Amino acid sequence: MISNIAARLDRLPICKFHYKFFGLVSIGMFFDGLDMYVVASVMAAIVKTGWTTVSGAAQLMSINLFGYLIGAAVAGYLGDRFGRRTMFVWSMLIYSVGTILCALSINLYMLLALRFVTAFGTGGEVVTGYAVMGEFIPPSKRGEWGNLIWGVTGSAMPIVTFLGVFVMPINPDAWRYMLALPGIPAFIAWFIRRSMPESPRWYESVGRKDEAERTMATIEAEVERYTGKKLPDVAPVVIPKIIAEKKKIRDLFKKYLLPRTIVILVIYVVTGLGVYGMTMWIPTHFVNTGFTIAKSLKWTAAMTMGCPAGALVGWFIAEKIYRKWGIVTVSIIGAILAYLFATSKSDFEIVWYGFATVTSLYCVMGLTYAVYIPELLPTELRTTGSGFGMAFARIIAAFSPFGVVFLMSKFGFEGVIIALGALFVLMGITVATLGVETRGKTLEEIQAIAVRKLIKVE
Repeated sequence: MISNIAARLDRLPICKFHYKFFGLVSIGMFFDGLDMYVVASVMAAIVKTGWTTVSGAAQLMSINLFGYLIGAAVAGYLGDRFGRRTMFVWSMLIYSVGTILCALSINLYMLLALRFVTAFGTGGEVVTGYAVMGEFIPPSKRGEWGNLIWGVTGSAMPIVTFLGVFVMPINPDAWRYMLALPGIPAFIAWFIRRSMPESPRWYESVGRKDEAERTMATIEAEVERYTGKKLPDVAPVVIPKIIAEKKKIRDLFKKYLLPRTIVILVIYVVTGLGVYGMTMWIPTHFVNTGFTIAKSLKWTAAMTMGCPAGALVGWFIAEKIYRKWGIVTVSIIGAILAYLFATSKSDFEIVWYGFATVTSLYCVMGLTYAVYIPELLPTELRTTGSGFGMAFARIIAAFSPFGVVFLMSKFGFEGVIIALGALFVLMGITVATLGVETRGKTLEEIQAIAVRKLIKVE
């Protein structure tokens, strides 16, 4: 198959077009981050005020995860079938309506049902957002820009926590305000993002070549207008038949893609358990140990500054070190920090090592979610594979609240953190043995690595 869409996209100089596109995507990802992390603050409040029990909070977390997994799986599949932009925008609308309705819940069952709907939208947007961003950015900058998007998402957690410090003490029902806040501006974002272009790479992958050409020509004209320079011609790229041929979900489990699928599954499972087994439970843990909601949220806010800090570290190292070994190194560092956090005694050590552990977790998530995982998959399966991996991880993570409750009852919160450290080690070993290097390569070159391995095996 002869293609020039990929080469034309990858030769575009970074300019106002990319910044505008980044803004459109990051608006949605930020509000998704708000929704994801607001649940942690709400859980602590509804338990403290007696609106529900710890068991009810665990149900809330689990239904949230089931919503994420269904949303990720459905939007992932539909994103490859009907387009990244289509699923990105509709996922945002579902989320916006759902989160506002959550604030009106009259009982736990109503809240659980509406949280499922809201999480469905959130899960869909996360899968398509990172994929579409990577398809527009040149290889030499893909790691940096992916981590910038992740930084926008990660910044939501400390923002939510700091908001909680001021909003939660207002009255016992203040948790409803926290649920409603992310949904109101999200409607504005949905209207803004209707102008987001569809990925020409996706158009070409599904055989819609005329639309790919029209979209590409519009983008090139816009870039030339912003830069004031005519873009150079590019030579068509020959894509191997095995890459160009139509893909199906079962191809994720064929010998040339199976190692990558395993890597993706392990990354999603480990990081998912890290988020939902540690960071989401920190406020509840502090409340249960006797702290007020205000003090709990202040401590948590200090630790969760590790979210944007982790993204910043990821942005700094993404294009400076090898992608694969960077992920392995950060995983091992995370395991060490988790152990130090679990054995901390003083307030200073708890906050400091908690911050450092969260930083390492969110650094490795930025390097993988926003960059490495979308790079590993062919265009026709990019969102399907990501959605499948995220859904599988959420199935496991959906039961994690009950595992956290068990570990906390037997070993305290320290047992939860030690388990997280062990998962960090597992992730590092998996990426080291099955992962491939992707830094500086085009998305098509990365797929060619899999083809060469297949040919060698056969």
